[in-house]
Amino acid sequence: MNVRENARNKGVNEVVEACDGELRRRPAQEWTTSQAEQHDEWAKAVSGLPLEATIRWAFTQAQLPSADEIWTIRWLADHPGCSHEELQAARGKGDISLILGHLVFERHGCFGAFLPHERDQSSVLLIKNKSPEGVRYWLKPEASTVFRELGIL
Repeated sequence: MNVRENARNKGVNEVVEACDGELRRRPAQEWTTSQAEQHDEWAKAVSGLPLEATIRWAFTQAQLPSADEIWTIRWLADHPGCSHEELQAARGKGDISLILGHLVFERHGCFGAFLPHERDQSSVLLIKNKSPEGVRYWLKPEASTVFRELGIL
């Protein structure tokens, strides 16, 4: 059932506005009801936690990191300030932007509270410096700390 459409049909504008706000925060993807409910549960579980605790919960309770994510996190930690081109060349595939985005996207419910303060999803975990030469990446200190604690680094 489409809650927003139902609320609009019944003239319950505050529900429509709440739905619109939620849709603006979510990634542009059609989620199943169960996926949306899962991300909502994650959001409740980390509500009010600082970034470091949220990262820890997201990568242990919500979804464990994939092999591709672990490789990327380790490479970023070993090559602070690396360029997008260097990272992609080391990876040997054209999927690095996707992996960087999915670090947060796959755990969106956990990181939703931090997204309004960032220019894009991966900036929750990464420091990005755009220059004429391209984008350079560093893990945020909170991310480095947690990934070390978890044995990823």
